[in-house]
Amino acid sequence: MASSNFVNGNDVATFVLETDAPYNILDFDQGLCTMTGYSPRELSKKICTLDNLLYVEDFTEVIASMNYQLSISNLISIQHRIVTKSGTVLTVLCNGQAFSLNDGRDVLQCVFTDITNLENAANETVRAKTDLEIFANTVPSGVSKHLLDNNLSLLWANNFFYDMCGYSEHDYKEKFGKSTLQLVLSEDLALVIDALADLTENEENSKIMNFRIQCADGNIKWVNAVIARSGSEEQGFPVVNLVMSDITSLKIAETKAMLEEQKYLIISDISEELPYEYDIATDTITFAEKFNHIFEGESVIENPTENMLKMGLVSYDTQSAIEELFYLAKAGTEYHSTEFKLNTKNGGFQWYFSTFSTIYDEEGTPLRVVGLLRNIHAQKVEQQKLLIRAETDQMTGLYNKATTESKIQASLRELNGNSYQVLMLVDIDDFKKINDTFGHLKGDEVIVDIAKALQEFKGDYGIAGRLGGDEFCVFLSNVLDTQLASEKAVMIADRLRELYQHDCKVTLSIGIAATNQQIPYNVLLENADTALYQAKLNGKNGYFFYADDMERGKYENDRSEPTAKETGTSALLDSLLSTLFASTNTYTAIEQAMAIVGEHYAIDKISIWEYSYNKSFVDCTHQWCKKGINNDMTLRQHTPAAILEELSAMGTDGITYSSDTSLIKTNTASMNPYAEGIRKLMQCDINTNGKRIGFISFYSMDKDVTWNAQTLTAFKQIFRLFGEAIKTKQANRAMSLLRDDTIKAFDLVQNPMVVVDKDSYDVMYFNECAREYFPKLALNSKCYTCLQQESGPCRDCPVHKISDSNPTVGCIKHNRTLDEPLDVHMTTINWSSGSHTFLISTSAHKETKAEQLRKELEQNINIEKRTHDQCAQQMQISRTTATEIYEKARFKIADAIVNGKPLVIEGGNYRICQETNCCACAGRCRRKTVAQSAAQDEIQGVSHMKIALPVKNDAIFQHFGMAPNFKIYEVQDGHIVSTETIAAGGHGHASVVNLLVKNAVDCVICGGLGPGAVKSLAQANIALYAGNEGDCAIAIAALIAGTLQNNVEAATAGRGGHHCHGHEESGCGCHGHHGHEEEGCGCHGHGKEGECSCGGECSCGKETCDCHNEGHHCGFHGHGHGHCGCGKH
Repeated sequence: MASSNFVNGNDVATFVLETDAPYNILDFDQGLCTMTGYSPRELSKKICTLDNLLYVEDFTEVIASMNYQLSISNLISIQHRIVTKSGTVLTVLCNGQAFSLNDGRDVLQCVFTDITNLENAANETVRAKTDLEIFANTVPSGVSKHLLDNNLSLLWANNFFYDMCGYSEHDYKEKFGKSTLQLVLSEDLALVIDALADLTENEENSKIMNFRIQCADGNIKWVNAVIARSGSEEQGFPVVNLVMSDITSLKIAETKAMLEEQKYLIISDISEELPYEYDIATDTITFAEKFNHIFEGESVIENPTENMLKMGLVSYDTQSAIEELFYLAKAGTEYHSTEFKLNTKNGGFQWYFSTFSTIYDEEGTPLRVVGLLRNIHAQKVEQQKLLIRAETDQMTGLYNKATTESKIQASLRELNGNSYQVLMLVDIDDFKKINDTFGHLKGDEVIVDIAKALQEFKGDYGIAGRLGGDEFCVFLSNVLDTQLASEKAVMIADRLRELYQHDCKVTLSIGIAATNQQIPYNVLLENADTALYQAKLNGKNGYFFYADDMERGKYENDRSEPTAKETGTSALLDSLLSTLFASTNTYTAIEQAMAIVGEHYAIDKISIWEYSYNKSFVDCTHQWCKKGINNDMTLRQHTPAAILEELSAMGTDGITYSSDTSLIKTNTASMNPYAEGIRKLMQCDINTNGKRIGFISFYSMDKDVTWNAQTLTAFKQIFRLFGEAIKTKQANRAMSLLRDDTIKAFDLVQNPMVVVDKDSYDVMYFNECAREYFPKLALNSKCYTCLQQESGPCRDCPVHKISDSNPTVGCIKHNRTLDEPLDVHMTTINWSSGSHTFLISTSAHKETKAEQLRKELEQNINIEKRTHDQCAQQMQISRTTATEIYEKARFKIADAIVNGKPLVIEGGNYRICQETNCCACAGRCRRKTVAQSAAQDEIQGVSHMKIALPVKNDAIFQHFGMAPNFKIYEVQDGHIVSTETIAAGGHGHASVVNLLVKNAVDCVICGGLGPGAVKSLAQANIALYAGNEGDCAIAIAALIAGTLQNNVEAATAGRGGHHCHGHEESGCGCHGHHGHEEEGCGCHGHGKEGECSCGGECSCGKETCDCHNEGHHCGFHGHGHGHCGCGKH
């Protein structure tokens, strides 16, 4: 396929739009006329409002998205469809910025970019290539896979990713390794980090953002990035997919549109930005009038490169950015952005962001530059705070483990052999004893004091970091004499002795390693670790230098990042964890944990509240009280939920704290449970899946009790533990109720039902019918013993085939206990928390037509000694089919006898009635009716499933194999939880069924389809509801309600291209045992000569077949030569 431009200059249009209904179009450029095909007069008089341009089905969603985006910022970005004058539907990307006119009206300045070709190209690629990597290398976007870790580590990327960045794959990895964040411009890094944090902490599925990257040639590019979870994990981190598109030209177009000369007065009124214009010919810059309110001096400056510096407007350290700005403007650079510091009247030097666009004459000569200044000082300060927070240990202010390693490794790479670099590993002796003797608060105080000492003694160019709980390091660079390290070690130890001379004595052990060669950080760390080990062996309270002949030991210490357990609550948290989550009785565990917390912090009362069935009320389900405090739990049942909800609304992130409850003013004070003697409280919401299910409250009756910041932080951690325990308790309760209901249902079933633990094969439940069939059944017995009389797990047990993608399996198994074949079905079932269980259901085996056919063949050949010709004539099949069946049977019997392989029954070249699998019985088949009814019952019993419908314009498309798209609904417990639309391409039923299998579809609702499609769906274990039409949502609702029709016969009728392919010369290919007339039907009937026992009629229902088939061929039955295959003609 020839390449084409997906977006070009002719595909961009600019217009101004009112933000309130009816969304009048106030102004537009020629681009809008070109894109839509309307004349300026038609756009002004006839179209004039947004709804006349938008594709009608997109209008509601576009308006809702626009209003939402404007509620959080003044920018919008929406992809939608528009309709041109000719009726063509275009897909556009709409970017806009809101501002207010002088008359007070709110308007949007929008840019339409036609991306129809891009969308079509993507669809063609999906249809042509199913392999993700091939597809990724053909779309004009950077597609890559990453780990969701601190560096957004790169796992794989397509060619466009590297091309966009300007690197070859080798050069990229040479410069950045696996890191992706190093590409991001530093000013946008906080935005990207926040988005990644939302994916990690808030478990969001995807994020869309715009940011800038710095390319290999130094140029800056704007990219639109979509980052989404893939659902998998690697190396312990979630895997995300990233799609980046270059939107630099779009950003330029946006800037140009925003800065057009006729809009200059509007832009100058925007409060956050300061417009300017630079005349290249006169070398003069002119700022908007409000310049004088912000800066000293005149708003018109000649020769700004020199004069802005002379007048003290620009800081010396950012002078080069100003010089570059005017140099690029004179050179005719189309678009440029930069940052520098300007001297404001009231705030001193502050950071400003500048962006400009160049205006040219008809010959392309640059005339002037128009741009905007925006104060970004607050963002810069916040970025610096974020950087410090990311690099430092929160308790001590030292570098954290990761930053320490990175900075030392960078310093080691610069070592030239003329000096030494020294690593000192510092460990507190017997730190656990300090914690146990003096408490964790004292331990934290010691850690902070050591950190201060290390900061003081590291010097201006040293590095001090915290590697673990009580282990630190000091790195000294450019050391000429390693004796300096010894002096530093002594000084640090002396400082600690001065601080702790009395009851709490603190000593240090220090391991020192030095190098004047470029070696990896981990080698230097291991050497220092060995020296520390020697210091510990030498009695502690000293230091050792590493030597090559030193005994290679290793001082084991926890170098994991410091966690909340180090803040003085580790012992308590450990106790709570073991109490809450090691016990099988969650209710008792919660009661015990409440006592532990209450006694540890001298809390007077702890209450846990859970919503009752009526969400307007909460019940106090757990309460612990200090000795002497009355337990009023029984009085707190059916408490109005508004009381706790109002208090929750007063807090932040679901946590409310009051050090004096007398100051609380609530609308429900008269009912407030805190009014009776409570002086201090802390309350936290309990949430699950984004929904609040209850509250936890800590109360104190003593207003003089102090809950300091550290205690309140510990309370938040404890709240989370209790919240998880409550959720576990509720889940166990729900599972118990479900199990009770399931047992009641199973006890009514007239087939044996047995629940077995998948790991141990222990029987966990069986119904009365199972007890009658298998008398040896007993709880906790092995299923293979009491069901099959085996001494160990059955070698051919179908349970090994059960997986998440295939939760149900079936087989035919000869049962030793009953000495007969059984149809066995196994499926996963949630029976008890933490266990993997499956349900075994059995029923007497019913012989299939294939089995009956083989038995008859064996009877004819081996017992009645008939020839193959006689067998074929007797069975009304061809001689070739009879011979093939017999030869295969002989081979399999021999293979079973000689090699011990199991006998497996398979079909030959004949068609039998297979219920919904292209049955040719024209709607009269009882087996099909029963099977469809059973399939419907099975669908109704499934709690989670994915349902696919062929769609066009949200209606069921009536040709299954040619459907352009499929809409997939995910249904959980009778409710729709998600929907998605996937491209199908309309390339026939085989590719469509493969696509549905890849998307784990359980059920298909469709209109018309051929017998081949019916068969493929059945082979893929996908349930089918055919013969439907109309709105997709209505069909889904009917399926959930159990009222959806399933008419496969009507759906497949008349599709003459889908025959059953019989082998008879003049009849239907159904191979029945009818009379020997040439025109007989093969539907396995035993009717009179020339008649079919299925009713003897064509699927059209007429006695005389006129189904538009030449020569009276029936369009449903077989390939009759000159006759209808139904047997009547």
